[in-house]
Order: sequence, then C-alpha cells, then structure tokens
Amino acid sequence: MIGNAGERGDTGDVACEHYFHYADDVRLMSGLGLGAYRFSVAWPRVQPDGTGRINPRGLDFYSRLVDRLLEAGITPYATLYHWDLPQALEDAEAVRRIDALLTRQFLDPALRGEYPAELLAIAERNGGLADIRDGDLGTVNQPIETIGINYYNPCVVESGPGEAADAAWPGSEDVRFRTVDVPVTAMGWPIVPNGLSRLLLRLADDYPGVGLVVTENGAAFDDVVEDGRVHDAGRTGYLDGHLRAVHAAIAEGADVRGYLVWSLLDNFEWAEGYRRRFGIVHVDFATQRRLLKDSALWYREVIKRNGLLGD
Repeated sequence: MIGNAGERGDTGDVACEHYFHYADDVRLMSGLGLGAYRFSVAWPRVQPDGTGRINPRGLDFYSRLVDRLLEAGITPYATLYHWDLPQALEDAEAVRRIDALLTRQFLDPALRGEYPAELLAIAERNGGLADIRDGDLGTVNQPIETIGINYYNPCVVESGPGEAADAAWPGSEDVRFRTVDVPVTAMGWPIVPNGLSRLLLRLADDYPGVGLVVTENGAAFDDVVEDGRVHDAGRTGYLDGHLRAVHAAIAEGADVRGYLVWSLLDNFEWAEGYRRRFGIVHVDFATQRRLLKDSALWYREVIKRNGLLGD
C-alpha cells in the first residue's frame, strides 16, 4: 500500500519495515516482558485488489509473525481492519459516492423506493432531507417501463485524501475528479464510448426488468462550412463509436430499446449560446438555412441499412 503524502510530504512507503524486521521486533517485545501484541492485518497486503486473488506472501508474513509471537509466549491480538483499504476499493468508494450523487439519487427512489445509503450520509452532514415527507417515496416509487439515459462522457474519480469538496458536488470531500488522456470534443469532454456500454450494463443489472433508451448522445465540434459541405468526421466517429457501444451492451444482455442522437439541429446551447454546435444538421442562424452535415448523411445510411457501416 502506498501511503498518502501528508503536509510534511511523508508517505507510508517505508515506515518501520516491520515486514522485514518482525523477528527482531518480537525479540524486543520479549525483552520488554510484553504479554500481548496487537497488530493489524493489512488488507492491501493480503488481498491487493480488495477482492479475488490472495497474495500468499502477505498471508505467509502474518503466519510467521504469529508463530514467532507464540514461541516467545506473547499472545497475538489481530485487528482485521485498521483503515488501510486497498487502493482499488478506495478508486471504488469514491465512485460509489459520486455515483450516488450523479445517478442513484434519482433512480433509486423511483425504482427501489429508497435513497442510496451514501446519499443519506451526505445529506445528514448537510442538513438532512427535510423536504422529504412520509409517503413521498411511496408516491415516487411507481412501476415504469423505460429509463431515459443522457450520456456524453464519463465522470472519472479517484480517492483523494485531503481533497476539498467540489462546490458542485456536496459530499465530494476526499474525492479527486480526474481527467482522461483521450480525444475530446469542442466542449472539452473526453470521448469514451465504452463508458456508455458500462453504464447500460450497470443499469440493466441494478434495475432489472426496466427497458433502457439512450435519449441523448452526441458531441459538439467546431464545424466549418466549405463549398456547401460540413465535413464533421469527428462527430461521425463519435456517433459510430457510441452506437457500437450500444450494440455491445445489447449483446451482453442489456435491454436497450432505442437510441436518439443529440441533436438534429444546431441550436441554443444554454450557457454556451450558439458557439457550440451539436447538430447533425448545420443551421446558419442569420438566414436559418439548413445544411446536412456529413454526419447526417452517414446517419441516414445507418438508418437505411439498420446497421453500422462496415459491419
């Protein structure tokens, strides 16, 4: 386990190296006349990924330590968990918390009749859910046929001990929002098609029996009209990749019932105004002239074939 660097720049990378010096340390205990020794079993040492495979070297260390303690007449007091999570489960706690804020605070009440435990803990620290009254969850939790999903890019987070909370994400203290080293859209949003596959499969697993419809998926690029055409290869590639991601999710069992591109026309994009264009149809806002971009021509062929080009 790699320790967190504190204010002094210290880490737990070396510390007292009990792993290598345990025999000498037991002799030291014996010399002090100690009758018991309390130690913690480091989860990352025994199970580095948090689940799955066991690290035999980690288990062997604790076996040797206990044997040496018993030989010295010292009673071992083992603590099974002493705050040292494997980093994979930390990269997991941060994800669960932000996922509760981003997704499950809306879906769990409607589909399960309850709020996520992580959300309730955050709400408790920030004044509670005073506006939720008895009977509200029963009203919200009604049978529905489909979930609408808007997906543009993933939200990537990791454990960030000491990180200040992001004002846009109450309860995000100790969470670091990461950038991803992939191509981005004109909005600066990372292009990660398999994030859509993972989301669809996750939702299918979490809320079985409810159909899924991708109600928004698209990208803004800096479109230029040249000789009466808009060659928006970036957008075509984005849509192709994400449609393939939908197909991959369906192949693995997700009940996806529809897919809608955002958007048909370039339009007013809220705080971005007219400078960000998501449409597959170009709009000259001065003349209101419509022009099919290359992505629209490509999409027309996909619809006509009812399949992706090149398949």
